[in-house]
Amino acid sequence: MVQIKALGFVATNRPEKPQLEEIRCVRANLTDKCEAYRLKVRTHSTFLKVPFKVWSTRPLHRGMRSRGVSVGSFFCSGHWISGEKLDIACLKNLDNTLHVMPNLDQIRAIIKHYGPIVFFHPGEAYLSSSVSWFFKNGALLYRKGDSVGLAIDSEGFNLHREGTNDGEYWIDLPTDGRKERVNHGNLESAELYHKHGKHHNLTKKPPIFSDST
Repeated sequence: MVQIKALGFVATNRPEKPQLEEIRCVRANLTDKCEAYRLKVRTHSTFLKVPFKVWSTRPLHRGMRSRGVSVGSFFCSGHWISGEKLDIACLKNLDNTLHVMPNLDQIRAIIKHYGPIVFFHPGEAYLSSSVSWFFKNGALLYRKGDSVGLAIDSEGFNLHREGTNDGEYWIDLPTDGRKERVNHGNLESAELYHKHGKHHNLTKKPPIFSDST
């Protein structure tokens, strides 16, 4: 029996069933695993009396050798917990040849033109990480007078957003065994931002990391 997988959800404001051409299901061998990525909507269903969230999706395995292809779908749930397997999939690129990849000279030209170079000392023990990695791996939110910190949502939704830097709130490392790991950072997740133009718009560009010699 051929196994079929859905590539996403269908949202509609009509009581009728969606048309067949609105549904995309493919053979399982043509799909790859995907994961919930950015939280897009957080609300509470007055009809079902449960919270409801919507995330964008992306391939679970990413990189030059990975085959997952995003299809721009979304994932929604009222009870999903981070880390749980999704019941939707993304497409898989079955052609694993690299004939369209740039050669070394082209890669160097791209890096020279687009990629800021960040140098680290060879013995550096404390490296950068993305903000979401820092939050997901145990960073805690403290409030003056409270001895116990609160876990921070990976998107920062429970951070204090008003007032000034008056010392009422602060972020610190976890107090358990994760402290050293978080303190050392995670360079693979790091993202580099730079100011661009007179309006100082923040434009994200891929970082190029190198050990200084």
